[in-house]
Amino acid sequence: MYYDSHTHLNDDKLRESWETHLQDFLDVWWKQLVNVSVDQKRLERAIEMASKYPEQIIVGAWYHPSELVYNQDSMVDVDSFLASIEKYIYKMGEEYPQYIKAIWECGLDYHYEVTEEIIEAQKRLFRLHLDVARSLWLPVIIHSRAAWEDTYDIIVDYTDLKLYFHCWGYDAPHLEMLLKLTDNIWVGFAGNTTYPKAEELRRSLKIVPENKILLETDAPYLAPQVYRGKVNEPVYVKALYDFVGEFRGIEKGKLENLIEENYKRLYE
Repeated sequence: MYYDSHTHLNDDKLRESWETHLQDFLDVWWKQLVNVSVDQKRLERAIEMASKYPEQIIVGAWYHPSELVYNQDSMVDVDSFLASIEKYIYKMGEEYPQYIKAIWECGLDYHYEVTEEIIEAQKRLFRLHLDVARSLWLPVIIHSRAAWEDTYDIIVDYTDLKLYFHCWGYDAPHLEMLLKLTDNIWVGFAGNTTYPKAEELRRSLKIVPENKILLETDAPYLAPQVYRGKVNEPVYVKALYDFVGEFRGIEKGKLENLIEENYKRLYE
């Protein structure tokens, strides 16, 4: 049984044919996927999808830090903006607890040019998500890019939560810092781990404990090397299982079992 621990069937690139993508995933003994939301529109799509396939899809909610970058010109009042998000997340969490199993995709992203105001807004938004997760007792899926120090400084206050670093993008010493900080850590590896120049990601993959590994497509982005150039989709997660099994020297059945165990410890 295969699991895709982080995907975006609700993204515009997959949405029109999402049931076909899901069926392709299920036809080859795939078990379940996590449909991630990055804004209100895509959260509502994800809940609609999960309502049709409740055994195969679970949902994460909800606001990607880069949305603050994209919308910074229209963000006149950050306090009101954050208050509205908090209210909405609680509302959806209370109305759809059968579908929403995590708070995400939240965190910090300084990859794009960001002002100090946007950095501070992202930090506040990240803490808001973490506080909501603590209140609802849900795991947190973290997006962190080019923002290691601030990410680490914030999660130090939330080690009681289950923290999933999706699409790991830092080096092995950073991973070692996380593992020393708390046992409530899961680390997701995506298709970019298979790219020829991704030596640093593979150093992390080499040292991550077996009970911390999760595999994800992050579809429609980051297709594995064998599909590079194509729009990524959940069924391609098998390429990651094959790659990780060979790289780590883990027999196929054992890898499937440990990923399933790690997935269930995080989401169930």
